[in-house]
Amino acid sequence: IGTLGGANSRASSISADGSVVGGTAEITPGSSELHPYRWTSLTGLQDVGTPPYTGPGGGEIFSAVISGDGNALVIESAGDSYYRWTQPSGFDLVFGEAQASDQFVTGISYDATTIVANIQDGGTTAILWRLGFTCCGLPSSSESIVSGLSTDGMRAVGTIIILGPTSISGVVWDLSGPSVEGELVDPFGQGESRLNGVSGDGSVAYGANSINGTDTFSLSLGGGVGSEFCTNAVANSTGCVSQLTAHGTKVAQLRDLRLSATSLPLFSSAFFLASRIQGSTFPVNNSQGVLCLAGSIGRFVGPGQILNSGADGFVSLDVDSGALPTPFGASAAVAGDTWNFQGWYRDANPAPTSNFTSAVAVTFD
Repeated sequence: IGTLGGANSRASSISADGSVVGGTAEITPGSSELHPYRWTSLTGLQDVGTPPYTGPGGGEIFSAVISGDGNALVIESAGDSYYRWTQPSGFDLVFGEAQASDQFVTGISYDATTIVANIQDGGTTAILWRLGFTCCGLPSSSESIVSGLSTDGMRAVGTIIILGPTSISGVVWDLSGPSVEGELVDPFGQGESRLNGVSGDGSVAYGANSINGTDTFSLSLGGGVGSEFCTNAVANSTGCVSQLTAHGTKVAQLRDLRLSATSLPLFSSAFFLASRIQGSTFPVNNSQGVLCLAGSIGRFVGPGQILNSGADGFVSLDVDSGALPTPFGASAAVAGDTWNFQGWYRDANPAPTSNFTSAVAVTFD
């Protein structure tokens, strides 16, 4: 990758499809001053400069993390300040030193439009940033810790510590609406449960019983829009069945629906399918899976729509409900329409083959 003129560079993050690298690099020989960079094979090393921080330490840079889509950097600078950088808008302040003495980012959505962090100033408080909006709607007389964020930025998990008498409970924050709502989760009923992470699609949380840290658990959170069908999907080479979920809104005019597939083989090509008709075809030529769609099946294979599961075995696509694919061209969903979606992906199990995810039906409002 090279450097920005100094002796050293550090790569700390990579985009979901593996094409964009983010990190920091020294800018002059003999100097330890770092600048954040974004690298692609076409542009090379791009020095994005430093954010306009003027407090102690000046613009000293500590880290830079590339977003999943490769278009944004989340940068930590002096004073535990965090910024979001994009090519068109430059630097946006996410969390500044004035908010607290210390703050730590713990979750970044795929496009870095949603970021969660813990701020510490005599106690710990979870905080959310979404394109300039910050919020932390939490119970009084408590501390909160956010530990994970779904890829689409719609769900966060963490822990609430309620003081006097002390009670520790997991919490799931729903970030899909205009307000932030937190639901306490205590599977053991002992007031000692923590949630430590969430799956990329936001459907499963992971936690531990604080009384005995070895008592770890996973918890199905459900959620999303639409209803899953075709649950007879076939396990792939990971030993798991790939699940499809839909998030966002099913209001057709808003054109804000996201499809996500989890438990895919790593670094596999994948794309989504759409049809108005459900089906069940097995076997399918050159595939080990069940095709759950029938009729006129469209494919999301336009520019940027053929995806790679990367090192997380996960893909996600923002779907424009005003331009759903069919073999005869794009079609717009209107209120009352039901569309069915499924994912297709390549696999080697053990010979080269393909497979399908489960399927989801969405009836638009």
